[in-house]
Amino acid sequence: MKSPNTLVTGYFRVRSKHSAGKYDEWIRNMLSLQDAMVIFVESDLVDQIIDLRRHAVNQTVIIPVALDDLPIGKLFQMHFGKIKISLTEIRKKGYIGPINCSGFGSAKRGS
Repeated sequence: MKSPNTLVTGYFRVRSKHSAGKYDEWIRNMLSLQDAMVIFVESDLVDQIIDLRRHAVNQTVIIPVALDDLPIGKLFQMHFGKIKISLTEIRKKGYIGPINCSGFGSAKRGS
């Protein structure tokens, strides 16, 4: 069954308290969805993403890009390790538009 949804996501290697293996486990799970996807990814991870989306290759667009070349990547660099930035702050800076969270339960405003 073809889904009417298109998910837009990215996968980049960044410093984290979690191991790269843990992120690989999480991305493997997410990319197993049947939904159409647009995936921003570092060029050295393209083959891994292609392999993980082989079940939905006709519903997948992979965009190789360096995290540093994206506006959110510049913001990430400026603040990594100093403060945590909320999605509200990022939205106010104009890096992302409104987020539609329908289907993911309710969310409190201002949290």
